[in-house]
Amino acid sequence: MIAEAKITEAELLLAYGQLSQRKIAKITGLSRGTICMIANGKRKIQVKTVDPDMPPEPEDGPPVRCPGCGAMVQLPCLLCYLEDLAANHRPVMQSYPNIVPTSPAMTNDQHSQKSTIRLGLNLTGDELKRYREVRAYMDYVRQLKQEGKIRAIGASSHDPQTAMRLVETGEIEHLMFSVNLAYDMLPASVYIIDSLMSNEKIDRSIFRGIEPNRAKLYELCASRDVSITTMKTLGAGKLLSADQTPFARPMTVTQCIHYALSRPAVVSTLIGCKDRAEVLEAVRYLELGDAERDFSGIAETMRETFHGKCVYCNHCLPCPSEIDIAAVTKYLEIALVDRQSIPPGVQAHYNNMSRHASECSECASCESRCPFNVAVIENMRKAVEVFGK
Repeated sequence: MIAEAKITEAELLLAYGQLSQRKIAKITGLSRGTICMIANGKRKIQVKTVDPDMPPEPEDGPPVRCPGCGAMVQLPCLLCYLEDLAANHRPVMQSYPNIVPTSPAMTNDQHSQKSTIRLGLNLTGDELKRYREVRAYMDYVRQLKQEGKIRAIGASSHDPQTAMRLVETGEIEHLMFSVNLAYDMLPASVYIIDSLMSNEKIDRSIFRGIEPNRAKLYELCASRDVSITTMKTLGAGKLLSADQTPFARPMTVTQCIHYALSRPAVVSTLIGCKDRAEVLEAVRYLELGDAERDFSGIAETMRETFHGKCVYCNHCLPCPSEIDIAAVTKYLEIALVDRQSIPPGVQAHYNNMSRHASECSECASCESRCPFNVAVIENMRKAVEVFGK
């Protein structure tokens, strides 16, 4: 007997309208004949009473912005749940046995329209069209990669939770993400786009150190070998403005670039320039030294928010043992994402360093210079434990 969850899963994929019955059969593990019967309405299930331990029905009232995908929905966002199904090709819909399948006799447009209603989404008109286009586009991109016409799949997001979901699918190899010192300290409740569009400067009173989800995203990308290109590196110019900066003084273009490039997994940064002078100012980064790149003075004006947190500013240097303390700390933080499965690349990078944490003399000169009271010696001991030297 076929599990009801399997029938529901097949009906939802049929309602999606972008997959062939052969593809749906492969995803669900059902035979093509069974999929054909479901499509023709010959296999149906009865609506069950909702189990109290199951996820709740979408709430009544006006839609709100989903913190996961950014869509306007009635929470919980069942689109995010369905995306997890499509991305991982696994039967997750058993958590929603109360979803009523749509009629297989409908056209694709009717399927999509009604399925979004059943899923509690607020998608109509252009939004519904866009939803279907994105689904079809991802299938197209996967096909191009399989054919060798593209080498990598990338994605873009301003939201760390959405970005982590993308990375965890295992489908993307490159991420474009908004990175700068101010955004990294914004709490999860603040929507980045709202901050970008506002003419007011960011209120520094809401800063509470590096937002945990953003730090987790950088470390996750590094552990999965997903590279990051940063956008909004200058915060739409606000970080350069004495009137708009949330800090005690404006940052320079060079400081903004260096902050972004020092984050784990970041390999490049995009700088918006309106004229030749701004292009020249941006590329000067390549010619300037550590003193001009140093952003710790800006972060130090908010020392209380960074207490005990390494920002890779290199104020701890020079080390008498010539250890690159910031690099060791960065590799350690990436490894601790999943200590039981340290990415080979991270271990290799650490092994290739000219000096390792085991060579630390514990002189504490680094700790005396650190503006954020990072427990460097403790980190060095932990690195030896994790990496073996």
